[in-house]
Amino acid sequence: MQRKYEEALDLYEGTIQFHPSNALAYAEKGHSLYALHHFSEALLAYTQAMTLDPNHNGAFAQKEAPLITQGEAFYEQGDYQQAYAMYEQVLQFNPDNKDAQTAKKKVLRKLEQIAEEKRIAEHLQRLTTSNSSWLCEEPFRHEL
Repeated sequence: MQRKYEEALDLYEGTIQFHPSNALAYAEKGHSLYALHHFSEALLAYTQAMTLDPNHNGAFAQKEAPLITQGEAFYEQGDYQQAYAMYEQVLQFNPDNKDAQTAKKKVLRKLEQIAEEKRIAEHLQRLTTSNSSWLCEEPFRHEL
C-alpha cells in the first residue's frame, strides 16, 4: 500500500525461500514485480501461484483487464499512441492475451490509415504548390 515494491519483493522472496509452497507469496511477488514493470517475471510468479493454488486464477485478469480498458478509452479519444502502449504492456505481460492482440491490430490499422491520409495530403500539397506557379506566368503567345 505504501508503494515500496522493492522492499515488498524482498520480503516475498524471503517468504518463498522458507515456504516454497506458499501460493499467496508468489501472487504477491507477482504484484510487486508487475508494479516494477518486470512483466515476464510477474507472469512467472503468477503462474507459480496458480500452480500451487488454483484459487489465484484471477491474478492475470486483475492486471490485464484495466490496461485493456484504458487502451480502449485512449482509442475512443483518438490517442492511438497511448492505446497502442497500453496493449503492448498487456502483451509484454501476457503475449497470449487475445483481446490485446486484436485491439493492437485495430490500433495499427488506424495508425496506418492516418499515416496514409497524411502522406496523400502532403503529396497533394506539393502538387498544388509546384503547379500553381504556371498560373502566374504570362500565357504563351505565338506571333506570326
